[in-house]
Amino acid sequence: MSKTQIEVVGQSGDRNIYIQFFKGAEPVKGQLWKLQYPGNKIVDEWSEDMVRSKDGELQLKSSFRTEKFFKSCVMGVTDPVDSLEEELVEQYGATPTKTLKRDDIHPRLYGLWGKLIPRFLDGSIWDDLPESDETANGSGDKGGDRKEDQEE
Repeated sequence: MSKTQIEVVGQSGDRNIYIQFFKGAEPVKGQLWKLQYPGNKIVDEWSEDMVRSKDGELQLKSSFRTEKFFKSCVMGVTDPVDSLEEELVEQYGATPTKTLKRDDIHPRLYGLWGKLIPRFLDGSIWDDLPESDETANGSGDKGGDRKEDQEE
């Protein structure tokens, strides 16, 4: 049985990456997404807002960060705006919607998003991009195909 996985398929500048879901070697139709990093200050604020104190106990509400992530960072590649997006849409197909709501995500993909979110927000996903694609200022072009997270 082939695994469903997320692969980073491109990078634009130092704050944007493109991901595509794959089932085995085949791209999952309509699952090409642009992820835009919101900035370190905002990520810190989201992390602080996740921790709540109730009746003298600390609670962690990860759904807060998840909701903010999908509202602020995830964009469907519907209409290409540059040559990189044109190339990605040609290769994988456009995403049918510009936004993504948690309740609209297939359960098979939701767990993968859950693994991706902290890696994206803490910056560790950029470690998987080859250095040849990053210039001195952190910008780059297409990142190629890399496996990020996997789930059966």
